[in-house]
Amino acid sequence: MLRQGGYALANLRPGYRAPGGRWEVVANANNLLGKNYLVDAGNVGGAFGIPTSIRAAPRMVGVKATVRF
Repeated sequence: MLRQGGYALANLRPGYRAPGGRWEVVANANNLLGKNYLVDAGNVGGAFGIPTSIRAAPRMVGVKATVRF
């Protein structure tokens, strides 16, 4: 049986919208601390004796800019 301990995740999404709302910029970070953990394990592969697992996404960061016309 596969087991993993408890874990915590940190996500961040700060942004700024200009007065009047014509434009905005938003930054985002998911899994900010880069935690390695399993989302799922066993699945169908377990029925066939093939160990399978699905790892979580790594740290991901991005920026989104929007302009309204």
